[in-house]
This record gives sequence, structure tokens and C-alpha cells, in this order.
Amino acid sequence: MDMKPYEHLVERQRRFLHSHRGVRKPELKDVFERLCYIAPSDLIVSNYIRSKPLVAFNPGALLEGKRLRVFPRLIFDYYKYVSSIGVFELDIESVLNGDVPKPIETRIVLWPQNIWEFLGVEDPRTLLRDGEVYVLYTGKGYYLGRLSPSDYVTQLSRLLGRTSLRDASVEPFEELLNQVYMYGRFKRRDVLGLAILDESYEVKRRLYFRIRFGDEFLLPRSNKDSAFVDVDVDECTILTRPEVDGLNICWRCKASLHDGVIIGETLQPVLGFENWELKIGWSTNTVKVSSNEYLVGWHAVLKDDLSYRNGLALVDETGRLLALSNYLLASKGLVETYGDRILVIFGDGLLVYQDRLLWVGGVGDYAIGLFSTDLDEVFEELKWLTG
Repeated sequence: MDMKPYEHLVERQRRFLHSHRGVRKPELKDVFERLCYIAPSDLIVSNYIRSKPLVAFNPGALLEGKRLRVFPRLIFDYYKYVSSIGVFELDIESVLNGDVPKPIETRIVLWPQNIWEFLGVEDPRTLLRDGEVYVLYTGKGYYLGRLSPSDYVTQLSRLLGRTSLRDASVEPFEELLNQVYMYGRFKRRDVLGLAILDESYEVKRRLYFRIRFGDEFLLPRSNKDSAFVDVDVDECTILTRPEVDGLNICWRCKASLHDGVIIGETLQPVLGFENWELKIGWSTNTVKVSSNEYLVGWHAVLKDDLSYRNGLALVDETGRLLALSNYLLASKGLVETYGDRILVIFGDGLLVYQDRLLWVGGVGDYAIGLFSTDLDEVFEELKWLTG
């Protein structure tokens, strides 16, 4: 009997993890210089009535000449913790000198407008193509699912806490059951979103990706932490991270931008977590460093202290892994280790300027850090996996 699409992915993942452990060591050599930090209080949002975000972190980044564009994830409340994506500009030379003028004028360019991103648009990775900005992001939202008997009981129990059935008439009770049915059908899911912005940051197109096997479509419970490698007119290569069988590892695939479809037959595991790690994912956009080689950041979460550690990988134009480092960047000191989430530097921007590699990342889930290292030193830390 033919395997179902999801079973194909589970089996690919199982075989990969069985045969691809022991590639890395649990060693940290932090090679990055701390250039500066940008706090949420350093930003002034010019096109929104709430001009001061509570947190600004996990930014994407683009570099054109000396023009550095940063795309931070912004949050203005702790009630629902709903994210938007903004943009501000810096001079790259000023950044390298650790001299960033403040306050920094910021605009919101992407905010949630659909059910599949109802709880926020998060963690952008950006690509500049023909003057347009392609933004891959996490759409944190809902979908309409079937209501199981256990779901029905759970939702009814919640609402009964606010309703007395002893004095309830038939009509209010029917309304109560209708609420249970409707609200209980909304299920949580994180999707891989794509927004294409023009030069004025107007959204020209917006969609989320589904996985297609032949005529069947699959949407995992979570698909995030993704980056473009190679983009053609329609077809593209993406590094991505669908959650498969409750596990999070790094994959590569081909996708259609026109249809918003990941071609399931092309999904292949690339990088798995080691025995001392809980999960692993892609951290940044890719940076082209030769005719067919791309640098990309990755992150892993350690079992012993739940800290995030970051490294770098080299892939070819198909997303195939060529070389890999151990950990090269991790939080240290008060600013980086203490935040809304401790012990984390995360994503999302990777840039090359002259002989320097810049990592533009989130710090503690509340601020932005700009980090720099010598490009040659990075290549010295890469272990080649193929000839």
C-alpha cells in the first residue's frame, strides 16, 4: 500500500536522524564582536498611533551599498503579544563603528490581516529581487478544524463557568452551544508566510505555503524558520522547517511562488539536532559567497539549560549542505542573557560587507543586537562535509 504524504516525511526524517548524528560537537567559539544594541525605546514608530513598541527583536536585514535596512519584529502589548514587522535604515559604516544615531524612525510595513496570521507576523527573513522585498515570515494564527467530542466538552465547560443553566431559556442555551461549536473549531497553527513589498513597502502579494504531494495538500502544525536560496521567475529553492512527527529539524525544498506551494517530493532533511539538543532550525537569510555557495545561520536549543546557540552552514544552490560549523554565537552578559526570554540570540539577518560578516539578531526577545566577524575566520570554522 502506498504511504500517505505525511508518512513519507516521517520516514525521511527518521532515516535521516538515524544516519546523520555526530556531525557537530557541543563546542562554542564565539567569534563575533558586539557592535551595538538597539533597545525598543530607541525606536519611534511614525505611522502608528502607538509610537513606542514594548519590544523590538528578531529582525531581518538587507544591505544595498552602505544602506542597511533592518526589519524588526515589533510588539506593543503583552495581552495577546501580537507582532508586526517594521523597517528602519542605518548607515553600515556607522554600525561598524558602533555609532548608531538615536532615536530611530521606524515604519510598520507588515501587520496581521488574515486568520492564518491572526496572532501576529513574526521573525522575517528578507530577499531583495528586482527592487522588491520578499519577506518570508511566520504567520501565527488559526484555521477552521473539526470539533471532536473532547474539544466540544472542553469548550462547553469553559463557557459554563460564565453561564447558569438553571435559569437559562432555550434560546440562550442554543446560542451557548453555537459559541462552543464556532470557537472550538478554531485551531492553532503556524504557517510559512510570504509578502512581496514594492519600493514604497506597499504589499503587492501575500500568501502562505502549503505542501503538495501530487493532488494532495498538507499543512503541518508548524512551518517556520525559512529562507530563500535561489529564486527564479516562479520556482525557488527554500530552506525550511516543517514540524514532522513532533520534531523540528532543517529541510530544503523546491517551491512555486505563483501557487504558494512547496513541492512535497523535493522536501529533504538537511540538518538535524544532536543528542544534547532539543531542536534545530534555520536562523537567517542566505548570503551568496560564490557562484554556487551560500552562507546561512542556524540555531539549536540545548537540553541542559534551554539556551539558544547559533552556528553557520554553507549550502549550494539546491540547499544541499556543503560545510558546517559548531556554535559561533551565543548570549553573554546582562543585556544578552536577561530578557523576556533568557539565554537567546535569534535570527534573522545575515550580511556581507567588504571582508566582514554581520549578524543582525534578536537579543532576549526584547532588543536588537548587531554582531560582526571576519569572513575568513568564519570559513576557518567550517567543516567541509563533501569533496
